[in-house]
Amino acid sequence: MWPYRLITGLFAKLLKENHSRFSIDTNTPVTGVTYDANKPNYRHKLQTPRGVVHADQVIYCTNAYTSHLLPQLRGKVFPFRGTMPAQSIAPNLPNHGARHSWSIYHEPKFDPATGTFTFGLYYMTQNAKTGD
Repeated sequence: MWPYRLITGLFAKLLKENHSRFSIDTNTPVTGVTYDANKPNYRHKLQTPRGVVHADQVIYCTNAYTSHLLPQLRGKVFPFRGTMPAQSIAPNLPNHGARHSWSIYHEPKFDPATGTFTFGLYYMTQNAKTGD
């Protein structure tokens, strides 16, 4: 999944369907979420420093602080610094720009001979201008 495309696609859809009341409030962290199964609509209550927001659905787009909002994920989601280098590509690989992305998955493994640990998940996207 490409998070940027997901979020911008959702924003475009919400703006089109709710143009008179749609807003994006940046730098407004959600500090708590509660759920009321007895309510017919807007069962989620999101607490923010600017006030309460009620919603039918919630998408959690967080980082290492996920378990602060979802205690059941404590010990399952943890901070991890990933890296993503930019590299020149082989001349025979065409520039697909934003149309394609690739991922490679294998079981994580440790090589005792080199002391190298591979996490097993690699992905590639291309810069639409350079192809890198």
